[in-house]
Amino acid sequence: MMRTRMFAVGTALAAALLTGATTEASADVQQDEVVSVQNGDAAYGWASSDYLQAHPGFLEAQAKSVAAEPQSHFGCNADVCIDVQGSGLKVNMWNTTANANVGCGQVKYVRNSNQVFESPSICPPNSNPGVYYYYTNPNTTYPQNTKLCNAWTKITGYPCATVHR
Repeated sequence: MMRTRMFAVGTALAAALLTGATTEASADVQQDEVVSVQNGDAAYGWASSDYLQAHPGFLEAQAKSVAAEPQSHFGCNADVCIDVQGSGLKVNMWNTTANANVGCGQVKYVRNSNQVFESPSICPPNSNPGVYYYYTNPNTTYPQNTKLCNAWTKITGYPCATVHR
């Protein structure tokens, strides 16, 4: 059975959730800072720029909730970034972020020009600037020179990484 957790949380509650605390959020916590989902081997969502400034380790914590690996390739094109981690032809993590807030959006995972996955919609709870993210743990061995790319709906950028020995 796959377990899904979804949070639309304010600063205090998000910090409590990340640290594993189970205290209740106070009534004055704003509920428009973060949308976070963990679903099996994926973690995805959106966080406001203000929240990320106040909590600089938030995105790293989300990535580590999937798995921790040394960085193999990181690159950005316009507002979209890709982070592929692994060794040789094996890809352990394939992550992407997009610096924007375009309302509800989705990420596409593309392998050798063929779309292989499209995320559920990620909908920020407000119109403030922020960062969309999708982190996944494919644990897949690809053929030499496989090109992995990401695209987000309504966001400029198409970064790619090439898998090689």
